[in-house]
Amino acid sequence: MGGLESVKILTTEANANVKIYITPKGPTQGKTLYYNESDIDPGVGFKVKIEAPALDKDVEFNWLIMK
Repeated sequence: MGGLESVKILTTEANANVKIYITPKGPTQGKTLYYNESDIDPGVGFKVKIEAPALDKDVEFNWLIMK
């Protein structure tokens, strides 16, 4: 059974004019963590996705927003 394929990060800093950098803190079993500009909810947050099918274990990552 697969796990989550996305997670919402809540931050008021998210908006259409930022760049978001996502860096995994460990192995992702060859999967890519990413976001799309359409995944940004201005002033609320953004969604980080992983290529399907999702992994059965957690993937920890850091994120950084640049204005």
